[in-house]
Amino acid sequence: MHESYAQNVDASSMPMATAVSVSFSSLPSEGGAISFDHPPSQLNSSVSFRPASSGGAYHDAEPPPKKQRVIPPEVGAKGPWQSISECIEAYILPAVDQQVSCLSDTGLQLGDLEDISDKVVDRITNDPRFKTEYVLSRGHLTLSCQRLLTEQIADEVNRLSEQRVPSNSPDEELQRSVTPTAPGPEFTTTIRLATPPCLTPTRDRPLPSIETPNAPHVATPSATPNARRQTARASETGNHVSPLKYRRQARALAWKYPEAQKSRLSSTGSQQPRGKSKKRHTYLSLPRLPYLKASDRKRILRGSAEFFLLLRPPPHLDQGDSIYHVDFTREESETAWRIARELRHQRDAATSASPGELESFWTSQRGADLAALAKQICLRDGLERRDEDAVLNFLEDQTRSQTNAVATALSLELDELDKQGEVVRRSRLPSLLLTREMEGGRGFGRMRRLVNFTNEFRKLREDDLELHAEWTGCAGDIATITWVSNNGYLCGTTAHSDAHNQQYNKPGNLLLGSPSLGSLRGYPQHRIVRPLVEKGENASEAMRESQDPWLYCSVVSSDYDAAHDRAFTSSFDKTVKVWKVDKNGAAMELLGTWPHEGNVNFVAASKNGSGLVATAADVPSEAVRVYYVTDGDVSSSPYRTFSGSRTWNEDDKNTQETQKWAYYPATMQWGVAPGVQHLLLVGYSPRSFSIHDDDIPEEKRQSGEICLWDCITGERRKVLTATTQNVFEVAWHPTQPGFIVATSPAGLHVDEHVRTQIRVFRPTDSPDEIGAFTEVQCLDCTAADINELTIMPCSMSHCYITAAATDGNVYVWDTARGDDPIHVLCHDVPVEESSGDFYERERDDTGVKFTAWGTSQDRFYTGGSDGMVKVWNVRNLRNPLVRDLLEAPGPISFGAFSPDRSKLAIGDATGRVFLLSVDEADQQPADCVELGASRAGPMATLTTSTSTSTSRRRRRPKGFQPHATPPPPEGMEPTSGRAEARKYLEAGQLRIHKNPCIGAVQGERYPTLGMYYAQLHKDGDPLQPLVGYVDQEQRENATMYSQKLRTLRAPLPPSSDTLERHRWNVTRDLDLRALPALTQQELEEDGVRLDDFSDEAAWDFEYEEE
Repeated sequence: MHESYAQNVDASSMPMATAVSVSFSSLPSEGGAISFDHPPSQLNSSVSFRPASSGGAYHDAEPPPKKQRVIPPEVGAKGPWQSISECIEAYILPAVDQQVSCLSDTGLQLGDLEDISDKVVDRITNDPRFKTEYVLSRGHLTLSCQRLLTEQIADEVNRLSEQRVPSNSPDEELQRSVTPTAPGPEFTTTIRLATPPCLTPTRDRPLPSIETPNAPHVATPSATPNARRQTARASETGNHVSPLKYRRQARALAWKYPEAQKSRLSSTGSQQPRGKSKKRHTYLSLPRLPYLKASDRKRILRGSAEFFLLLRPPPHLDQGDSIYHVDFTREESETAWRIARELRHQRDAATSASPGELESFWTSQRGADLAALAKQICLRDGLERRDEDAVLNFLEDQTRSQTNAVATALSLELDELDKQGEVVRRSRLPSLLLTREMEGGRGFGRMRRLVNFTNEFRKLREDDLELHAEWTGCAGDIATITWVSNNGYLCGTTAHSDAHNQQYNKPGNLLLGSPSLGSLRGYPQHRIVRPLVEKGENASEAMRESQDPWLYCSVVSSDYDAAHDRAFTSSFDKTVKVWKVDKNGAAMELLGTWPHEGNVNFVAASKNGSGLVATAADVPSEAVRVYYVTDGDVSSSPYRTFSGSRTWNEDDKNTQETQKWAYYPATMQWGVAPGVQHLLLVGYSPRSFSIHDDDIPEEKRQSGEICLWDCITGERRKVLTATTQNVFEVAWHPTQPGFIVATSPAGLHVDEHVRTQIRVFRPTDSPDEIGAFTEVQCLDCTAADINELTIMPCSMSHCYITAAATDGNVYVWDTARGDDPIHVLCHDVPVEESSGDFYERERDDTGVKFTAWGTSQDRFYTGGSDGMVKVWNVRNLRNPLVRDLLEAPGPISFGAFSPDRSKLAIGDATGRVFLLSVDEADQQPADCVELGASRAGPMATLTTSTSTSTSRRRRRPKGFQPHATPPPPEGMEPTSGRAEARKYLEAGQLRIHKNPCIGAVQGERYPTLGMYYAQLHKDGDPLQPLVGYVDQEQRENATMYSQKLRTLRAPLPPSSDTLERHRWNVTRDLDLRALPALTQQELEEDGVRLDDFSDEAAWDFEYEEE
């Protein structure tokens, strides 16, 4: 087997809780400042393995086209593949650390040791012997190979330590320097580096240089230091802000605060004109100028966790840039040189020295007691702002020739909105367009790799998905979403309808959304008359009177027939309703209703244009119906019923036991590819009539049935394998006549850890079984329950298969690579995780409920109970995670793309609906509230030095538009409390006491109500007087009430003196707008908001965030 290795740029993790940028600033000598922003560069690199291809080299983030991987037979028994990074961390880094630690007494500096470690790792990982051993052992190195590696590492470390010579300045490695035209640096250049860094590997590239007339050139990073060790040990940095979480937080922050969004978008435009920079030389006001050693600065630029922990929180971060390094100016360098010569008794007439003489002098001081020399030099004439630590670090750099040719200042800067990351992402499109124009459609040339431009443009379009709208207040968990056009979608939710929680039932179970109108409207059609509850808190008369007479039922499934422009919704009100929906999502009309005998869990419309619609209800027999829709009278459409062959008493037809369970439809799908669109695939699983699975016999819990019907002829097609297993989910191939089924494991040789299996079915080639489907591949899965299945073709004969499970993972297979998953895509812990003793995640959690493919194999979307919607590239075998797209306050419960893949609707378990779109036209006007300064939150750090006020406007989610209140059911007139009270008074059962403080008491006919408590009367007879201790507590015997009724006293008419005083007070009121124009301008420049003092200003309570 022929392999090749490639080196990727991959940023390491950063432990700061907020985004940090590194700024390079030169030190002015004549004043003035100009700021330029550049795209961030990636800071770290890591080693990765990829098979070579005859088609040319490929970038790790964009793998080559699909090819079946050939693995030697002996490899299969060595366990799962271990990635190259895991292999390096497990076997190479510990040995390198052990050998390098022995050099601590040799006098080498920390930077030298780091460089030696990096070079050793480089040479070992590029050794062909290591590559061969890695492939053959699948990343699990043998003991003999480990011993050889240890010996080789020891030899390399000894050789490098003996040959060690002073290295060049690390800042010179990171900078492209040009000698300034005037002594001393002149102006500032700010470069925000991507922090936290992006995990998407990209190729090293120098940042563009900027030429400014009559000004010295600016140092900008041009190369990336080697930092494999940092990448391999990213997990040791503790709780850090991942680049994906950082980008997601930046996007969410920009969406919540409209002013921040404008600032974020404006950052991607043109640079600020000269003289308008907000950057100022803040280090000029520092009492002490810091100076870090070159090795320390190099590690900070790499994103070293150790140094960022030392800098957190930065001392000046709340006031602007945090200056952590300022180079010595030419004058300071000569001052240190002159003082050192005096202390070394080298007195002569020279008062200045050339750069060569300075370097020669300081090199001669190598090995001297620099600490004592620094103590004598610091804080003297010309170095008043340089303390002992700064001088010592400077002297060490001078003796090692690691100072910068051009003096710079380095600072940390908050970049909470990820402005520079947005610049890089937006610059990708013009780069591709230019390359395509110059190179044509080949996609090689300047790209240095094969590029499919069509696929790249599609990914760029998808990656522009942003949150554009959010609605809240729906009836319950979002259970289904169906797009009826690119501008309208149906949404169904669960509802509280059990006897113990009916008091929480509310409208909003069926909604219609329109992205262009920015609306989400409720519809009341899926409802029933509220049943009477005999037991529990909902059985009281007060609860019955206070609740809506209608009970809104869960809408759990929906579908759309594009050929006939009809939408369908199924509900727990035991009906399926047919709708005519406007293309713009403005309104919809009910066409008909199909009643069923049980809760309808599924409704699906065939895509063959015949108008067939299948439904599945919770009934033991004839649960599946296929309707042949009649255009004129939809409600009277005929249907055909289907039933599975298995029954609960199939083992003993004469049993006398009471039926407690049955086989119910667990999933249902129509064929998708041409030629199978008339086939209906249904999976059955056992389910108890109650909520307890103990009612199902142990031997039947993993049983079920796979049924395939031809709905044109009504015949059942044969499925030749595993037809009696419990079925979790099914899915059809999008372009070929085949399907996959997730079932319980079956077979004679099933591994112990396998708990479910995904079976791939295709039409059989046997002439004796025409029309039958047989299993061609079985994929093992360790999850106990499967929620969703998807298929994405990657060739004519193979495809990607994904299975989303309740354990919070998504398992991905490439059928060309065998039966083991190539990825296990993990979501985090659930938002609503329980910590009880009996909690089991796979049983009690919903796991991953949303999976969908984008426009290509490079984008796969998942949403789980951690509230996250993630984007993956499953073709990237090393780092599949692309970004975190959305963070919801509750578990993700459903999601669906629009037909053109330009919009994505997401629902969560808190009743929220999120709309993401690539089109800025879908952005709705912000509904904002004013926040107080103490509640401004992250916005407090987003203001610039030129702002006159702190932005405190926060966007809040909108509620859906409720429908009109339906009229009460026939024979049930609503009664108010006043009407009921009047009825008792008119009947004489109650009367109003003459004392208004007492109110209503018993009337003459009160006994007719029969509301006496017999045990409180003498001898238990309600007609007898009350017992003594009860009688004395009656209100009529109490004397605490007063006959006086407190009322408000009428105000006295104002006197002439009072009116005169009022008029004088009015003349003393301050009117800022009446001040002279010059005074108003000065106040506004000082940050005074004149409108806040007007009578029209809103002085409401501050908005409290969640």
